[in-house]
Parts: sequence; C-alpha cells; structure tokens
Amino acid sequence: MDVRQFFEGKGARLYMRRIKVGRFLLTVAASLTLLTQTVSAAATPMLNKYVNWNYGTEDEKGFNGYIPALDKQVINNPWQLDQWAGLFAFPDGQTRIVQNYDVFNVKKTSADTNFSKENGFGLVYKSQDALEDLFDAVWSGQPIATNQRQYFKKKFSLNADDPVFKTGHEYYYMIKDRFDFLRTAGIVQRMGIKFNQSQKVGSSYRALYTVSAWPQMKVTNGSTLSISYNGYGYSERDIRLVAVKKGAFPDLSQAVSLTGGKFIHIETDKETATGTVKINAKQIASVLGKDVDIIMDDGYGRTVIQSVTLSVDQPMDYVPTKLTMTDEGQMWVEFRYDGEDIISSDHVYKNGIPNTLSVKIGGAITTEFNTGSRYTQLPQTLTKGATFNAYLGKLDVGKNPGKYYIKATAVINNPSHQERALEFPTTAYNNNSIKGEWMIEVKGPENDLIAQSITISPNSLKTGQAGTITAKVKNVGKQSVPNVRIRFYANEKQINETKRTLPANTSVTVGNFLWKGTEGIHSIRVVVDPLKESPDKDRGNNVATTGCRVDTPNKGGIIMNVTTAMSTVSGMSRII
Repeated sequence: MDVRQFFEGKGARLYMRRIKVGRFLLTVAASLTLLTQTVSAAATPMLNKYVNWNYGTEDEKGFNGYIPALDKQVINNPWQLDQWAGLFAFPDGQTRIVQNYDVFNVKKTSADTNFSKENGFGLVYKSQDALEDLFDAVWSGQPIATNQRQYFKKKFSLNADDPVFKTGHEYYYMIKDRFDFLRTAGIVQRMGIKFNQSQKVGSSYRALYTVSAWPQMKVTNGSTLSISYNGYGYSERDIRLVAVKKGAFPDLSQAVSLTGGKFIHIETDKETATGTVKINAKQIASVLGKDVDIIMDDGYGRTVIQSVTLSVDQPMDYVPTKLTMTDEGQMWVEFRYDGEDIISSDHVYKNGIPNTLSVKIGGAITTEFNTGSRYTQLPQTLTKGATFNAYLGKLDVGKNPGKYYIKATAVINNPSHQERALEFPTTAYNNNSIKGEWMIEVKGPENDLIAQSITISPNSLKTGQAGTITAKVKNVGKQSVPNVRIRFYANEKQINETKRTLPANTSVTVGNFLWKGTEGIHSIRVVVDPLKESPDKDRGNNVATTGCRVDTPNKGGIIMNVTTAMSTVSGMSRII
C-alpha cells in the first residue's frame, strides 16, 4: 500500500477520527510522502552508542520480555533489530519524523524461519542518557523555553530509574542477559504521548504517535488568586500547582503549594483535566514576597509559568497567653494564633515552631538555665483565634529542703531563630514572650535512721575462731522506710550488706553473721544508709562502732565490749 492508498482507505478514516483536524491531516500526509522517500536511507540506531548494534543485527536467542502482538512474556526468544520511522503528530498540525526508530522484530514461534516484522515493536535503551536522546528526537524544533525544556527533559529521563520497571513489567525487557530496554510506546506516555498504530508504507514501516497539547493556565490576580488550568495527556498523572519567587524556576525547593501540599490526581480515562484553584494571595506574599511566578506542572514535566505581582499583606501573629507549672514541675505555655486563615505548612518549617524557656532559681540553691523546644502540632489550616498548649520542659530543684523562688520567661516562635514561623507585620514579633513566678518548698524528711548498737560475740577471739556480729537499727518517724541499705565494716573493709524495711519507731536486729579476723585489734562498724538513698533528717547518728581483739591460741587479753553511736553535737562526741 502506498501513501495515497493509505489516506484513501480504511486506515485513513481511522487516523482521521483520531486526529480530528482536517488541515492537520494534510500536513501529516505531506510528511508521510517525504517519509517514504527517506526512511530507507542509512541511519544509525539510537541504541547504537549503548550496545554497538546496527540495523540487521539478529540473534537466535537472548530476547526476554512481553511481546504485545503475541500477548505473552517470552524468555530467550530470537530477535532482529530493524529500522522503522516514528511519526509524532503535534496538536498544532506539525509532525516530527524520527527516522532511526529502533524496532525489534520477533518470531511468532521458535519454529519460524523468518522474523515477523508486523509483530515488531520499538524499544529504547534503559538509561537517563538514552531517554534524553529520545526526548530530543521527539521535541526538537518545538518552541519551548530553554529552562522549561530542560526541566521537562530531566523529569522524563529520570523515568529510566523508576523501580517499577523490572522483570515482569510489560514495558521492561532484557536482551542478551545484560542489556536493559523499555518499550518506546510505553515510556513516551510519560511525555504526554500515545501510540496509535503501526503501518506499512511501501517496503518500510512506521509507528504513528499523537502528542497531547501543552498545558494551559490563566491566573486572575486579586486578594483571592484564581488559577484556572487545562492539562492534557493519555496516562495517569499528578498535576502540581505552586508559587515561587519570580525567576526561581526550575528551583522549586522553596515553592508554596497552591493545593494544600497535595497533587491533583488525574486518572487514565481523563485526557483533558480542567479545574480552578483559589487561594488567598496574602498567604503567598507572606512567604515569597510580592513578585512571584505561578507554575503548573502537568504531571509529565511540561510547565506553564505566569508572573504575578501581589499587592496585599497578610497579618500573622503568635501570642502567648498563659505560662503554667504543674506540681510535677512541668512547664507549659498556652498561645493563640491571631491573623487571617493560612495553610500552616506554607509559613511554618516542618520542624515546628521554635520556643525557648529561660529559668532562674533562687533560695536553698541558686541556678539559672535556658532550654529550647519545638511545637509540631499545628493543624494544616490555621484559623484565627485558635489556641494551643506547648510543653517547654521540666524543672527539678532537687531534694535539698528549703524554699525555692522560680522566675521563668517563655518565648513563642523565637524571633532570633533562623527557622521561626513567619509573622507579619514585623512588629508581631514584639509580643512573643510571657513571664511567670512561683515559690515552691521542698520539705526535709521526717524520718531519722539511727544505728543504735553493734556487738560481736565473743569480743575476744583466737586466730581462726569466728564471732557473731549483730546490730540494732531504728527508724524514728511516722512512716516506715523500705529497702534501707545497711553495711558492716571491719576496719575499712566491707564485710556484709543487707537491705531491710524499717518500720516506724521500732528497733530492728540485723546482721547475725559470722566473722573471722587476723591477729590484732579490730574496729567493727555498722552504717545505716551509707549511700544516702533513703530519707533521713539526721545523718550524724547513722554509725555504731565496737571493738574486737584476735590473739594467737597462746595469748590472752581482755577487751571491753563497748558500743558507741557517734553523734556530733556542738563539735563534741557523746555516747548513746
């Protein structure tokens, strides 16, 4: 079938229905006539620089992937590299012919002697560079601004690294067990292009594609910014609408979302997506200033940019209203948002609002310190008059008895912090602090732990003989004290330890263990609460001491069993 027959036959009617523009068909017809004259010319495959194959290369094995015409996955199938032409029809009536359109012909069955060209389909090497080559081949000559072209090109090339393209995916192929490819008809969908059909023209073949329209956007300026958009395509996609400082594109790192941080999701059955988004212009100006660019990304990387000068300011203010300290020492501040309704993520860093707490403590001890915290519980939409409670930290004055005077200053949205939330006007930062004062009293323990006595029986020993050590301790107070540690020492060496619960006002016998000493006179001690772990209002009576003499079997001596509880009173010692 020649070109004229094609346009007069059934194929022409199908193609006309798809393009729907009479004048456009005439341009395509002219392009196809030129194609029949040039497609047979020698060309280098697009994949040549990646795998070093030429048209006509074939192998009886090594092709792995999905064959659309056969509707099945194949493994180690025969293949042949063939030259087709790709014809991309643009909505303005222009066409772009890619003469080195790489097609892999396959055999219908392993028993076939010839490759089936009508079952062939295009593949592109799976790498960012190869996808950039394909992009340039399709979009060359189109009037696209340089920065928008590069943004579109980069976004498309990154599809090479999409983890979805792996073994089992219908667009993924591996050839000769080491070369990765993607089906061209599948991957160009991510440029807003769809494959229509393949046709034979003379002895050559072509693949016909339709390119969807470039997106459109209209911005109506005012106190409420209105953005009307039209997006076009043939696959599932996410439209993004943002504002950036004028001239910042393609850097979108500081973009303000115009859709609450969400994408406008378009399903595959919607070739045209139309809508309007409205947003308070003050919200944008408060973050980016008055001169901004409104940008639409149609989900493929095709962008529309419109510059707008905003002329409004939006009040935003965070005001602390109450500073409290709980009985447990927790510090909390209540604060209120005063201003117009905003999307908080557009004006507050993701780490939250930075707050500080400065504290001075006087009295039984004197100290001061500063601490910082972040409040991260703001809602997505921040409304005027909304109140919040932020935890600032916890105070602990210790266990030393006495009265403590506490002065604290809390600062909401610290104006000196580099990641402070935006407030407007500048004077709004002047009311961010609040002060509070408290007095607390730490009462001393009411219990007194006493070491009453210690004995060793007998108190005169022969070498190798053991004596029994026993002590009496007491808790003078109104309440029992649990797990009181009690230690015994011979001279300076610890020889025993126990823990006992001491009931109120009751003597308790502890110890009753055997001890052997070396020759000489020994000091035997019992110490109640040696590590100061239990409440005790007088630690001067926590030790009781006795003595013991150890002789060789041929020596003798007498030592008095004197038990002392040492208590210092006015610099003097007394016996209890």
